[in-house]
Amino acid sequence: MPILPRISGIREYFHRTKQPFSPARRTGEKGSMNTYQYDNPLLNEEARSFDRQIVERVAHGHVPDLRHTGRCDYFYNNVWRDPYFADLLFGETVRQICRYARQYLSKPSSACRVLEIACGPGHLSLELARNAFPVTGIDISRECIRTAQITAAADPYKNNRGALDFICMDIDCFIPEQPFDMIVFSNALHHFGDVDRILVKISSFLSNDGLLYVSEPAKEPLSDSDAMIIHLIRTLLSLSGCYFEKQPVPENQIALGEILKKIKSEFEYKDESRNNVQSPMDNQAPFSQTYPVLKKYFTELAFQNDFSFFDRMIGGLRFENREQEHALAKWLYLLDRQLCGQGALAAEQYHFVGRKKPKIPMETKTENRS
Repeated sequence: MPILPRISGIREYFHRTKQPFSPARRTGEKGSMNTYQYDNPLLNEEARSFDRQIVERVAHGHVPDLRHTGRCDYFYNNVWRDPYFADLLFGETVRQICRYARQYLSKPSSACRVLEIACGPGHLSLELARNAFPVTGIDISRECIRTAQITAAADPYKNNRGALDFICMDIDCFIPEQPFDMIVFSNALHHFGDVDRILVKISSFLSNDGLLYVSEPAKEPLSDSDAMIIHLIRTLLSLSGCYFEKQPVPENQIALGEILKKIKSEFEYKDESRNNVQSPMDNQAPFSQTYPVLKKYFTELAFQNDFSFFDRMIGGLRFENREQEHALAKWLYLLDRQLCGQGALAAEQYHFVGRKKPKIPMETKTENRS
């Protein structure tokens, strides 16, 4: 079930809005989409990669708003293809964050300042603001921030939500005017090569008892057995005519090995030449490197292996009956979580919640900023 009922007309407003990009109060770059001037050249290309992605998606009808997105057939196997699918993934992330904030922070949501790092087009930041949190979303992609601003401007709940600010900036250039109570990384931390350095940096943004929420892909290689389970489910869906593409039925071990190899590359976001598919800075930090550093700087309050495959599969379901499609998507979601929870399948997504350890100093900017 969606987070809240949707309001008609929001998608039409979003796509007829022709607002020019309005820079946030604080910017760490300048120039057009093709002329980023971040200090790190790789960061410039990273920003352009996400610019291209969001521009193409929006041009084909995508609305990055969990309450007001609609069915979008531009996506052939992505949770954004259907609002119900998007809620199973991103809606659950929002619910987790809200639950942990209530459990571990001694303030009401309206007093808990949240920073989402690498917020993309802002769908999580927007939904957290609707849950009363004052939220700042920061990202290096100008087009993602522009999209987030347009979506927020079209929000019919904007007069009843928490404060919401979007900033286009390299996180290394950002200094908060006051500490945050929670920092959120959602599918973002693995884009930072030096996790140790970035966690020290962002820890200084937190209040003394501040929380870190991280939801990340493990970025560890799939085992053959895990890949076979994924291929089996896809093949059964394909043979029943309920999947977006035909799955090969291997005739021998060699053919099976080739199929498993492709599935492993897919789950690593790698092409056949082992190049990153999504962006140049993807796959920088797998779980085996990230988790020890998280525990180094944050006292672990919660950890969970969440799921392995459902987010790579439910967008590919093809049923004439939408209720049946949603029911099977929910079953795959539950099956995936159950298999990971019992250790029968290695999780490809986990989440971590930690409290800032007191030995990390906090830095805030004291001079005036314009």
